[in-house]
Amino acid sequence: MTDTGLVRTENQDYYGRYVTLYGELLVLCDGMGGHNGGSVASRLAVETIRRYIVSSVGTDTLQVLSKAVEDASGEIWRQSKMGPGLAGMGTTCVALILETTPKPKAYWASVGDSRIYLIRRNVICQLTDDHSRVMDMFRRGLITKDETRDHPEKNIITRALGIAESIKVDVGTLDLCKGDRLLLCSDGICGPVRDEEMVTLSAKATPQEFSERLVALANSRGGDDNSTVQVVDVRVGPRAMRVSIEEDVPTLRSVKRRVFVGLSLLLVCAIVVWLLFKPANRDLGAKTQATTEPGTSQSVTELPVRSPGETPHEYVKKQGDTSDDHPIEGQYTPPTMPVVPAGSPGNDLQEPKQKSVPTVQPGGAAKSGVKADSLKNKHKNIKSGPAKKSRPN
Repeated sequence: MTDTGLVRTENQDYYGRYVTLYGELLVLCDGMGGHNGGSVASRLAVETIRRYIVSSVGTDTLQVLSKAVEDASGEIWRQSKMGPGLAGMGTTCVALILETTPKPKAYWASVGDSRIYLIRRNVICQLTDDHSRVMDMFRRGLITKDETRDHPEKNIITRALGIAESIKVDVGTLDLCKGDRLLLCSDGICGPVRDEEMVTLSAKATPQEFSERLVALANSRGGDDNSTVQVVDVRVGPRAMRVSIEEDVPTLRSVKRRVFVGLSLLLVCAIVVWLLFKPANRDLGAKTQATTEPGTSQSVTELPVRSPGETPHEYVKKQGDTSDDHPIEGQYTPPTMPVVPAGSPGNDLQEPKQKSVPTVQPGGAAKSGVKADSLKNKHKNIKSGPAKKSRPN
């Protein structure tokens, strides 16, 4: 379903739904460009994708879908060079192949800010990432999700078909369950309508009723843009057992989240290991102290603890150091008396007088009056020469 809206006079959105050998194909494009360039680009993209997939013989469904979108971008780029009215034209694009087998599967591709949603058991999840300036700012944490709706640059997209001959295409796959609902819409729907409101409008509504409700709500809030929506229900396959569907969506956003969680777990493990070994290192450092001198390093063992009742002398012996160079606590040390020169004031001691030492003269007589110096010289002569024993005659 598509609607021009309440402001614009031309509807530049285009969509198609086809049956192919790969499954049911749904394509939705939102054109852009002056004059009728936007409508030409969106129609050309849908037709090129359908033609490529119908004529393809590849066995890889996701690769075929991606190549079809790339081929459409190249075709629009070549057509834009053929006339001044088509210069600069381009379009967003979301494409979906629904493989209706006993185990249904969805293959999707996206370029621009049109979206694909999955609604499972009243839980909604956006499968695609917007290629727009405001969503880039939101992913970097510069603005909030609510601020993206009224931001002045909300209509600036960073990727679209036709702006270059080749373009990068986001692709993904999803295993489906019975009761799932897939929604393709342009920004004329997902802009004014919130995700949680889509869930409310989808409850107990057929795909047609759900589409009409979305378009009516978008127009009731201004209808500033063309609004286009496609809805498909999955009626085969296993029933969904989980309310959460984030783990079933292999988008670039979920991959980044898983990488972030993995790195966080590694960081936590590293911190735990560090904390386990940190107390052992701390105890080892308490027992030994490192003393560093220029060119040397020495480890000093912790001193033993002094036991209660142990004397200081016993404590020193226990350390293995009995040197008297270090004073022991409690040991008496006699004071040092100052040396006062003889004859100085306050010194009562007098220098002793020299006494004469008797000497023996030849003939047996002893004389006194010989000074102490002569005696000292004799003593020196006796000390300097070797001792001789006298022999009896």
